[in-house]
Amino acid sequence: MKHQWNQNLLHTFLCIWVVNYAYFQLCILLPLLISPTRSLDWDSDIITTQEEREKEENDALSKYFNATKRDVNHFPSWEKMKEIIGEFEDVAKEKLRNHDYNAMTAMLKETALTYPNITSLYSAGKSTEGRDLWVLIISDNPTTHEELEPEIKYVGNMHGNEVVGRETLLYLIDILCKNYGKNKWLTSLVDGTRMHIMPSMNPDGYERGFDGDRQGYTGRENVHGIDLNRNFPPKYPAHRERTSGLYPEAETLVVMAWLKSQPFVLSANLHGGSLVANYPYDDSESGADGIYTMSQDDKLFVEMAYRYARGHANMWKTGRRCGLSQNGDVFVNGITNGAGWYHLAGGMQDWQYRFTNSLEITVEMGCFKFPTNAMYPKLWDEHKFALLSFLALGMGGVRGIVREANGQPIGNATILINDGKPIFSTSTGEYWRILTPGQHTITVIADSYESESFTVDLALPESAEVKNVTLSSCSAPVDKQRNVYRRGRGMTRIAVIGYSPLATPALSRLLNETCAASTPTHLPAHLSLLIIPSYTSGLANTIHKFDPRAVIMVTSGAPSSVLFSPRDTHPPLFQKERLDTSLKKAIPSEGQCVNEASGTRLAQEVDTFSLHDAFSLAVSIGCEGEEDYGKRWAAVEGVVEMIGNLLSSDSVSEYSVLPSANPLDHFSPSEALLSTSASLSIFEDEQQCAHRVEHSRLRITAVGTGRPPFTLVAAIEKRTESLIYEYLTTLCNSTSVRHKELKRRGTILFLPEIPSTQQNCHDYGSIDPFRFLLQDVQSVIPALDNAIFVASGGLKIRYLDPSGNGVTKRMGEAYKKEQTLMATAEYDVCSSERNTIAGGRTMSGKETLGGMNWSEGGGVDALLVQLGCCYEERSSSGLFSENEKALTAALEARTRGFSVPKDAAMVRSKSAGQEWKERGGAVFVPLLNGEYQLEIVWKNGEKKEVTVKISDSFPLVEFHPSSSSHSLLLAALLATFIIGIGIFALRRLGYSLYRRPFSESTVGFERIPLYMSEDEDEDDVINIRAL
Repeated sequence: MKHQWNQNLLHTFLCIWVVNYAYFQLCILLPLLISPTRSLDWDSDIITTQEEREKEENDALSKYFNATKRDVNHFPSWEKMKEIIGEFEDVAKEKLRNHDYNAMTAMLKETALTYPNITSLYSAGKSTEGRDLWVLIISDNPTTHEELEPEIKYVGNMHGNEVVGRETLLYLIDILCKNYGKNKWLTSLVDGTRMHIMPSMNPDGYERGFDGDRQGYTGRENVHGIDLNRNFPPKYPAHRERTSGLYPEAETLVVMAWLKSQPFVLSANLHGGSLVANYPYDDSESGADGIYTMSQDDKLFVEMAYRYARGHANMWKTGRRCGLSQNGDVFVNGITNGAGWYHLAGGMQDWQYRFTNSLEITVEMGCFKFPTNAMYPKLWDEHKFALLSFLALGMGGVRGIVREANGQPIGNATILINDGKPIFSTSTGEYWRILTPGQHTITVIADSYESESFTVDLALPESAEVKNVTLSSCSAPVDKQRNVYRRGRGMTRIAVIGYSPLATPALSRLLNETCAASTPTHLPAHLSLLIIPSYTSGLANTIHKFDPRAVIMVTSGAPSSVLFSPRDTHPPLFQKERLDTSLKKAIPSEGQCVNEASGTRLAQEVDTFSLHDAFSLAVSIGCEGEEDYGKRWAAVEGVVEMIGNLLSSDSVSEYSVLPSANPLDHFSPSEALLSTSASLSIFEDEQQCAHRVEHSRLRITAVGTGRPPFTLVAAIEKRTESLIYEYLTTLCNSTSVRHKELKRRGTILFLPEIPSTQQNCHDYGSIDPFRFLLQDVQSVIPALDNAIFVASGGLKIRYLDPSGNGVTKRMGEAYKKEQTLMATAEYDVCSSERNTIAGGRTMSGKETLGGMNWSEGGGVDALLVQLGCCYEERSSSGLFSENEKALTAALEARTRGFSVPKDAAMVRSKSAGQEWKERGGAVFVPLLNGEYQLEIVWKNGEKKEVTVKISDSFPLVEFHPSSSSHSLLLAALLATFIIGIGIFALRRLGYSLYRRPFSESTVGFERIPLYMSEDEDEDDVINIRAL
């Protein structure tokens, strides 16, 4: 034993000697590696290599503006702006200096007193230490918002020791005020906009900084040590940094309220530390640096960023300039996508883009964070024309007022842009949208009104068009004489035509129900309907011009359907027999009347429409004298939605036209709040338990780590939407250890409502049409590989396992075990038929748990959970209590396996040869109980073999890489520390080795239990994990 101890001691001494020798060699080599010829002179011009020149032709600017990027009329240079603006009185030299809080306040107050006709000074709120966050308005009518005048802003000094923005904004105020009425260009800018200038967002931090600070951090944060540009509610909460803080600081809350108090159109946030214009998004999905993460307005943001950069004397140049790293920063054309540079969670520009109409970029104004007074003349001269050029963008684009036919403004109308995020009209109906040069299609939508679309064609960035929009109430016909109506502006057009007096009441109610926003019938976004409650001759041309993909003629007669169009026009999944069966169930009728659809007259009338490619059919809805008019209109609504879904192929084919129960029938007002979409803003904005995943048409809410495994939980019926909302509510509010553990084992994507959600209950023989929905979600979350669809139409579970790993079957078993109505049932109690069709094959339809396949193979692993019978007259309020534990159990089963949270490229199975690659910032390997020999392949090419044991007690094992690095530099830095503690370590070494033998098989692992009991002490469990 003593001999072994001596060997260990000798080994320790050798390790210390090797590390110190490496440190000695590094000290000799470093001066050579970082020689004066390689380091960057901060006063030198921007240096460009040939490789960087080549990148200029392949960056985002060239992608979008290759033809105009060198045109100074589109992107004015410093020299061009000087020419355009002309002579003006510049800032007096004695003012070109640093201004502390008192001096800044005095200067702003003096300006407001000197120029009362064009300025108004106000405080947006107080800092943590009680200093005012001053804002000076500059406009020809500063105290009042003028109709259609754009509100634009600048924010400076968000980081207290980054002060170039603070000072240049004070200088900008000076030249705008004293040249008003003297310089034509500057006067027109003041007259045409309402500028809000906040020189300092972090006045407390400024007072702690010091001039001459080049790249330091003193004063950067607020007095609580919180970085305000990491303190806004982040898009990905898991990416928060140490300095982000758990809650918004006083300064952040003030600015968030300020941003929502005014209809800001354009903004820039002025920082320091490098020389570049940065645009959204700042945070990437994976949380990794260097990942270009584009927004819906990527092209516009590129234009905005380069507009500022090109107006600067040097920023626009490609190449290496002073910056955050020892050898400076390299940028192409002086602009960068935020996350493409480095990721940043909780930034102001990202939050602003997601939750307001304003479009903001962040400008790094120079490499000296806190310059000395002598540096300001040059800094101001370089930036002044860029600041003015950027403000001019706010005067361009399209603007207007959305009104009713009677002239009343329509607030909160949605303005959709074909290539950008939607914005919303103000309470006075006003809207503004900055656009890139070119043609754009704009659509204006508001509840209870017909939408309107128009196009604008802009020649230059400053080009502007005023487009006032009048929306007709959707109760008003598009053809008053012949009672022709239009509903919706979707791509799937359907003509619904009443061909008998019996059809008129049903279609009239359909008109009313699809108009008012408060009614339960919401027209799916993909549909556009032409509704003619009572057909008259002479309307054939109107129908032909509408060019519908389907024509539904509604007539009297025994409930049934008649097809007029050839087979090749039928939707692939359409089955006439099932439609007829559903109609007979929905509409009680004796059928004692002539069926108008069966004669030749109606077929001839349809021929006059000259719609050779349209799917045409007639639907008979009963006879005169029979009651149940409500069931007739509901049947018509069901047929319209069914045909629309079949044509659009983005939801399952639905053959039931039986009306379903209102999901909110039995909820109290407080319960209703947390079982509808109203809850999402609470968890995303206020509690920050969840975050919204940006998508053009899906409302996806994510909870968890932001890392794999990613699991989608989606309601595909109206009836089950509230279950998803309630589960999200519980997950965010619960103190249960089980729920807490679930949130830290991956990411759950909640999709409570889908486009064209199923209004009516029915069984699902296939979920193939939802493949398109999954692809939609994967467009923003590529790592998604598992989904749970929640519906009714039975009490059963179907699993799809294209990956062959058995995960979804295991999830189904876990769900069934915890679901009280399914746990002991072998067969589906709702089923009245023995067989259904799944993936093109016949299978027994009665098993409570069974398999299903995608018809075309491949696809995502999925679970279809059906939670109620169609014949049950039930609301949605009982679904949550019956299924909460079951859904939790299924999600726990989903996370069973092995996880490497960072730095791994892939994991391989040593026995099966299977590989799992890094997706979404981590590698997750789904595993059943057992022992596995795995190999981790790191991103640097190194490999490590590990033994992983999965059991019911430890269903998830995480591997955390050793904190030691193979880097020579890090080893050298550690050497001094090792020497310092060497004597102490040697004294303790023998005792430590004797007491605690080394076990390589456990290094780096954290075994996570499935869940603790509710009465188990959480602190004790955490201490056990730490061991």
